[in-house]
Amino acid sequence: MPPPKTVIRYSNHGAIELQIDRQGGNVQINCLMPPRGPGFFVVFPADEESKALDAAVEVANRDSLPEGANITDTVPGCLAAGTVARPTFQLGTPGVRNDE
Repeated sequence: MPPPKTVIRYSNHGAIELQIDRQGGNVQINCLMPPRGPGFFVVFPADEESKALDAAVEVANRDSLPEGANITDTVPGCLAAGTVARPTFQLGTPGVRNDE
């Protein structure tokens, strides 16, 4: 199985990084950090990669998406689609603890 590849496309909200992952007979497009809203994924049959990329841009164009939602019914032609929580990072001073 080839490793995922990444492409840059442009939505109404700015550049989006799309990860293309082929799994079996499907292609999954992941967008973990869109300029606006939660991350998301769309899954299409493997021979519809171009359609999947276009659908990902359409999803990124939306003004509001719920986090952690099944959006399959709102993405025409997809096998599955959903949103995921944006990754979060905790900033601060790292600590060291020695248990004795």
